[in-house]
Amino acid sequence: MILERRLKIQEINQGAKLGKEAVDRELEDGVQVFTALMQSLERTQAELIGTIEATQKKAEQRPEGFVHQLDQEISELIQKSEVTLEPPSLEGTVRTAVDQLEETLGKEMKKLLLKAELNRVQMFAVDVTLDIGRSSCLMTANTAS
Repeated sequence: MILERRLKIQEINQGAKLGKEAVDRELEDGVQVFTALMQSLERTQAELIGTIEATQKKAEQRPEGFVHQLDQEISELIQKSEVTLEPPSLEGTVRTAVDQLEETLGKEMKKLLLKAELNRVQMFAVDVTLDIGRSSCLMTANTAS
């Protein structure tokens, strides 16, 4: 009975160790998923800032064109024409960036969740050896680490 109790203690300790390892892996997988998401958000933010800055530079480079256009319109006004100026449009820039972010996040989440699931499945993988030469089958299992 003492031997049985000692074996049971070993089983419990081994189970607790495997449980801690599983929790540690889950924590690591979770950190990896959120790290990848934060990196994706930072990349998308940088792209948005770059797009807006490029539009701003274009707008800053067009004053000469506007001056020429205004001179032309003044000439036309002298001949009874109207002045029309259209400011540069940023409409849709933010929406496009958000749409791209949603698409990127969706892909990243699927990829990272599949990886985490694969890691979880591999944790429970076993090697099985069957000996059919004996009257009863022997099975040895080695859990993958």
